[in-house]
Amino acid sequence: MTGPDQRMALLAFRRLADAEVVDALRAERCAGWRWQVVRAREAENALRRLRWLVRSEHLPARTRALGRPVYLDPEERRRIARDDERDVVVGDAVAVGIEVFRRRGVLAPPDRGGWCPDQASLSTFATNACVMHLSASVARWRRASRVPRSETPVEPGLLPEPEIPPSPEVVAFEKALAADPALAALVDAKEGLRAALALRYDTGAAWSEIAAEVGIPPDTLRGRRAQLQREVRRLFDARRLLEARGTDPDGIAG
Repeated sequence: MTGPDQRMALLAFRRLADAEVVDALRAERCAGWRWQVVRAREAENALRRLRWLVRSEHLPARTRALGRPVYLDPEERRRIARDDERDVVVGDAVAVGIEVFRRRGVLAPPDRGGWCPDQASLSTFATNACVMHLSASVARWRRASRVPRSETPVEPGLLPEPEIPPSPEVVAFEKALAADPALAALVDAKEGLRAALALRYDTGAAWSEIAAEVGIPPDTLRGRRAQLQREVRRLFDARRLLEARGTDPDGIAG
């Protein structure tokens, strides 16, 4: 099995495992021990990622992609770099976000916006629910600390970005490209597509939002995705043909 096939199989396995967990939680109405385990796991994951996010240069883009933009002025960025200030903002967002995740993601059926296997992973879904409440959390923090809100967005990069790994989906995506030069070449030949795919894996945002984020017209991004799908199919078909003939399939990478 090739690298991309392994990645797809792994993602499919993860979605199946997530679906089994959600089915059990819905049957129990999140009333048993299972929800306590899931809640603790997802809250810990969201806390870790949001503690990184609020002091990183990605905060405006990530929150804007989810429809709840957050901008911090230089003084706010200096203050939120301190652990005590950051934990107030992040803890508040996670406390609310995990409860929203329970009600709207787990208990709600898919046809009413609840989680389903076709969406982002369950962990990404939970983290996004917390990220979406950062704006309200920051607003409460500002009122409590009497920090005036900046009227204009501030250029990112004022603080160093901690070395915290991205979501598992993005890690798997980048590993697949690193392990398959031919596939990476197909992706990188289309301007902005690698960033768009990574953002999709990381946030689960709609393609229209991702197009705006990476600066590509939606129709252009749609065309590049469709072209990539056709080229990847031809690549994999050629490899299967070479494998059937007993020829080294890696020979087509060049």
